[in-house]
Amino acid sequence: MDSEALIQFNPRTVGRPVPHDILKELADRASEVKSIKTPASQIQEKGDFPYAKWSYMLEQMDKLHPMRAEIITHEELLTGGQNGMPWVWNVSVRVTDLLTGEARSGSDCHPIVIYEERSDVLKPPKSIRELIGNAKKGCLTKALRNAYSNFGICADLYQSKPDDPPTELQQSKMQELDSQMKTMQVSSHAEWWAGVMGKWKEMTADTADAYFNKVAPVVDKLREKHLTNNSPQP
Repeated sequence: MDSEALIQFNPRTVGRPVPHDILKELADRASEVKSIKTPASQIQEKGDFPYAKWSYMLEQMDKLHPMRAEIITHEELLTGGQNGMPWVWNVSVRVTDLLTGEARSGSDCHPIVIYEERSDVLKPPKSIRELIGNAKKGCLTKALRNAYSNFGICADLYQSKPDDPPTELQQSKMQELDSQMKTMQVSSHAEWWAGVMGKWKEMTADTADAYFNKVAPVVDKLREKHLTNNSPQP
């Protein structure tokens, strides 16, 4: 069953119900994809995290959910960054299969480093505008990627479990690290930390501990360095 065959049954264009056999086939295929491992050839490394190629995720969505609506439900620029701390762009999306009615949400945040490196001097206005534009594009793509994974696309890679967020204890431990970073005001690591906190929003109860254990030692080293640099000199 190809995409062109499905278009004629789009209720928004022809105003009639989708045949049951087509709905069943779509549901079966969408269920099966959740157990399919992402091909190694479709995985790329970015930093410390593996990502599925965007073209692959888009291709799978076009096969399984060819008629869909993708809507931005929330977007916000969090300003007020001081002492070298970045601004943050947040976006949330809702993707709905127009044939089956199945819908999934996704979200992401992207840091915007508006200060020159290791200083409190603002970058030129034109540079800041460009950074905001790039953050919008990157954030929207990642939010859609998050929503697609919640449909089951590359679910093995993203370990998407939207109904199983980090526990209160896991959240409190990460909030403590966040407080430590803000107290230290380490501007040279502001972009990295904003990315860490953005990635934290994708964690589940099953993945949060491993992620925390990876980040915590780095924060400990930064804290030791900060204390050494700011200790009274004899």
